[in-house]
Amino acid sequence: MNWISAPIFPHTGAQLHLRQGTVTGNIKRTVIQASRGPPLLRHITILNNWEPTTANLVDWKTHGIAFRNTPHKLTIIKFLHNILPVGGQTQFYGPKYSPTCPTCQCHLESQLHFFHCPSPSRMAWREAFVKTLQEKATKLRLDPELVQIMKSGCLRFLRNQPTLDPSTYPDARHQRLIQQQNEIGWRNFMRGRWTKKWAHQQHRFSQKQKQTKTSKTIGRNWVSIMIRTIWDSIYELWEQRNQDLHGSDLESYKEAQRQKMLRELRHAYGTKANQPPHCQPLFQVPLDEMEQLNNHRIQNWLSLWQPVLDQDDDSFTDGAVG
Repeated sequence: MNWISAPIFPHTGAQLHLRQGTVTGNIKRTVIQASRGPPLLRHITILNNWEPTTANLVDWKTHGIAFRNTPHKLTIIKFLHNILPVGGQTQFYGPKYSPTCPTCQCHLESQLHFFHCPSPSRMAWREAFVKTLQEKATKLRLDPELVQIMKSGCLRFLRNQPTLDPSTYPDARHQRLIQQQNEIGWRNFMRGRWTKKWAHQQHRFSQKQKQTKTSKTIGRNWVSIMIRTIWDSIYELWEQRNQDLHGSDLESYKEAQRQKMLRELRHAYGTKANQPPHCQPLFQVPLDEMEQLNNHRIQNWLSLWQPVLDQDDDSFTDGAVG
C-alpha cells in the first residue's frame, strides 16, 4: 500500500511515520497506544470471553476520554480490570484479611458480590444510582427511550437478573443496540465499555429534536459524562464499603483493627505444630488468654514474633522435606 508522508515543519521537533499516515502531535500517547493497546485488548477479550469481533463494537475513544477525566483513577482502574481489593481478593495477601463481606457478612466477597450484596445499604445505593442516572440524563436532554434501556440494563445487572430481551422493544435500532450491549455485557457497561450505537441513536434523536425545534441539541461528549457519572457512584459505593470494613468512627475503627489482629493471632497459633522446638515457648500463653489482651499488647506480640515464626516455619518445613 502506497502512502505519502507529510513534510516536517521547521518548528516541529519530531513526527512519527506510521503505515496509516503521519503523526504530528500527541506522539507519546500514540506510541503508548500502539505498543500496549493490542495486547491489552486481547487480554480484555479473553477475560470477558468475547468473540473476536466484540471489541470492535466498543466506543474505546470515549471510554479513554472518560478515564482521563475521572478523579478516581486508581480505584477505577482496579474496577475496570477486576482487581478491586474486596475480601475474595485480599484473602490471598495474608491471614489478617477476611474474605467475608463487611456489609452483609457473606462468607466470600467477590468482585460481583460487591454489586449484588443484598444488604439494605446496597439496596439503597442501587436506588440512588438509578436516580442519579435519570437526573444526569435529564440534564443532558438524552433520548428518554435510551435512558430507559440504560436504567433497565443496569438494574438487571445490579440485581443479578437476566439481561434485557431485545425482542420486547419495537424499534429495530434499539433492538440492535441492546443486542450489541448484551454481547459486550452490562457489567462492562458499568465499566464504560459502551457500544457505539448509544452515540448513534442519541445523534438521531438530537437531529429530530433540532428539526422540530423542541429541544436544544447536546454535545458529543455526553457518553463520557454519563460514564464518569457511573464511576462517581461506584466510587461512592466503594467508600461506603470501606467504612463498613474499617469503621466510620474511632470506636468502630478500633474494633475492626482488633478483629484483624485476632485473625492474624489465631493463624500464628495455628502454626504451632509446624514450628521448631526453640519457638514453642512463644505459645506458652494459651490462645484464649491471648485473645483477652488489649489491642496494643496483641500488636506488640505480632510485631515481635510473627517475623520469627514465619522464618522458622519456612526453614523447619524445608529441612523436613530435605
